[in-house]
Order: sequence, then C-alpha cells, then structure tokens
Amino acid sequence: MVADLDNFKNANDTYGHDVGDKIINHCGILLKNIFGDKSTFRILGDEYYIFVSKEEFPEMIKQLKIVLDRSEILKEYGVCISIGYFFKSIEMNIFDAFKKANIGMYKAKKIKGNIFYHED
Repeated sequence: MVADLDNFKNANDTYGHDVGDKIINHCGILLKNIFGDKSTFRILGDEYYIFVSKEEFPEMIKQLKIVLDRSEILKEYGVCISIGYFFKSIEMNIFDAFKKANIGMYKAKKIKGNIFYHED
C-alpha cells in the first residue's frame, strides 16, 4: 500500500510546522497500531509504504476506517488519508508493485476523504 495525507500541506502552512509534525506523528501511530511497526514505513514528508498480506488486508482496512473516522486531530485540521493498494504476485518485483499502488493512491486522492483504491 501507498498512503498519502490529503490537505497536509495546507494544514502545515496554515497552522505551522509544529501542527504538521503533530499530524505526521499521529498518522504514523495510527498506521503502525493497525499494520504494525515492521510493516509501516514513512518514506518522506506525508507518504507511507505499508506491507500486509492479502489475507490480513480486509480486516485491517476495516479497523483503519474506524480509527480514521474517530480521529479528532485529522478532523480538526481537515486532513484525510488516500491509500492505493496492489496485491503483488510472486513473479512481480517490488518496484512495479509499488508503482501500481502509487497509481491507485493518486486515483484515491481525486475522490478524497479517507479513500482506499485498488489499482490492477
């Protein structure tokens, strides 16, 4: 999965970098609580890569939707998360899989609002 925060730049510019740091830390904690420390990586800025199995994915996404809907910090600053995901085959390399997930994430960003999008 590739996760990116929507409206983060606006919140960071409007409320200051201390609030931006608070949002980044909050999102990292939310994602790591659901997907695990060893599966969740902040790549740069407000973008995260997440590794989970196809079998675990549905339940974890249900949990994530609940947590995101309840997040007062995200609501307060108008930030949400767009996620693109792709289930990698054994034959596919990791870079191509993340390209597909990234395409899905950008499609999710167009929809907005804690959206998850699968890219085939």
